[in-house]
This record gives sequence, structure tokens and C-alpha cells, in this order.
Amino acid sequence: MSLMKVAASPVNVTSLGDMSQATLTLGPIDIRNSAGWAILLTATGAPVGTCQVQACIGYPKASQAPGQGDWSSWPFVNIGSSVAVSAAGNILLDSSNYGGATNASAIQVVYTKTSGTGTLKAWVQVKG
Repeated sequence: MSLMKVAASPVNVTSLGDMSQATLTLGPIDIRNSAGWAILLTATGAPVGTCQVQACIGYPKASQAPGQGDWSSWPFVNIGSSVAVSAAGNILLDSSNYGGATNASAIQVVYTKTSGTGTLKAWVQVKG
């Protein structure tokens, strides 16, 4: 897992993800000491599936420098309800809709395919 720590400006964090795969994972995204976060997902094609935000309360391995991290030894758990994807379009996931998930140390988004195909791009903004 590679770490993403994003400044106040939105940053494109994915190239085109292949939504014909069983799952796609965006993250983990370092949200330690943040005041909030938002993720904009843009789907094209004819995807059908769900997006689930997951959070982790652990810290990256001690050997990691600040701004880098490896959360592989900590479990990510689902937070909030999954978001249905039933057509091409935009989905905005915002921390205010996830019960103050800014207290977590990292988040990730998992897209799970039900059917269809398409591509997925994502932009992330974390405010500190």
C-alpha cells in the first residue's frame, strides 16, 4: 500500500481504474491531524456496483518517515453506508457524511463490481 497525503488543493490520485475488475481500492489516504476530507469519484461507461469508505485507527509502521506510511498491519473497517454506483457520473464522498471519520488515521475507498464495465478516476482533498 502506498500512502497519499494531500494538501488543501484537490489532487488526481488515480489514472483510469478498470471497473471490470472485481474490486478497486483507492488508498490508503493519510488523514492524521486533518480537519476534513473529500473524495470525488468519476465513473465512465456502464458500471454497476458499490463504493465503501473504510477507516483505520492505527499508525503506520515506525520505520516510516513523516508523510509516508504503511498501514498493512492494521485492519480497515467499513464506515457509513456503501454508495450505489449504477451509471456513469460523479460521486462525492465527504467526511461530514461519515460521522467525523477525521479521527481515523487513514481511509480508503473500495469499489466492488456487481456487473458492467467502465473506468474510474478519483480526486482527493484533505484539509489540515
